[in-house]
Amino acid sequence: MSQPTPPTPTPPSPLASPEPWDLVADGYVSDNVPLFERFAEEALRFAAVAPGARVLDVAAGPGTLALLAARDGAGSVDAIDFSPEMIARLEARAAAAGRVYLSAGAYPDGILKSD
Repeated sequence: MSQPTPPTPTPPSPLASPEPWDLVADGYVSDNVPLFERFAEEALRFAAVAPGARVLDVAAGPGTLALLAARDGAGSVDAIDFSPEMIARLEARAAAAGRVYLSAGAYPDGILKSD
């Protein structure tokens, strides 16, 4: 009886690092945010985010969901992404929106760790 062939390891996705996202940040904001806002609004509605609630947006990109949550009355919004360029776009969009308060930052190596 022959032994089964072990599965071939899947190479990591090139999108699992910040570099490709950094390269497309400007186009992502101009081309994708208007489309993704509809989905983010629906996600927030589906999640029934109450006024004053705390929201965590993981892989926030340019802050599509985070900015909508802040605009709609979330008490605090934390947005994290591993792409420094996406975080820069998020911070610029938050500043332009005015009266939107959130904390944004990158997480190292794309890995969230808990104690």
